[in-house]
Amino acid sequence: MRNLKLIDAVVALHDIARTVEQEVGHGQLSDDIRKCADRLHELSISEREYAIRANDAINKAKNDI
Repeated sequence: MRNLKLIDAVVALHDIARTVEQEVGHGQLSDDIRKCADRLHELSISEREYAIRANDAINKAKNDI
């Protein structure tokens, strides 16, 4: 369930960016936080794809035995 933790972190970062914008206004800091969230989201997608490929390879190996 590592991927779900990454997704939760993405949501949390967007919430933090929203809080920063409400408290100090939209600016470089909130943009940077959102960019980090976007990068983390991309990582979560990659992690999920690797997990699916690994699971498929394991299942194929089990079926080939």
